[in-house]
Amino acid sequence: AARVTITAPHVATVAWILAPGTPVGAGTVVARLDLLGETVEVSSAGAGVVAECHVADGDFVEFETVLLAISPAS
Repeated sequence: AARVTITAPHVATVAWILAPGTPVGAGTVVARLDLLGETVEVSSAGAGVVAECHVADGDFVEFETVLLAISPAS
């Protein structure tokens, strides 16, 4: 199966993001974004391992910016 990418649901600042190598399950919060004082949690749609992060804490992201990639659980 292919890697799954998770994108930003809106323009925001990355408040926190999981590190590569972290195992995740469906529904696991993988990032928190800050938009004008509101925190939005971004969750994984499926199980796997964080393969790579494309942004870091504090980065400003645009709508649909790729946040991270998840490799399927083996």
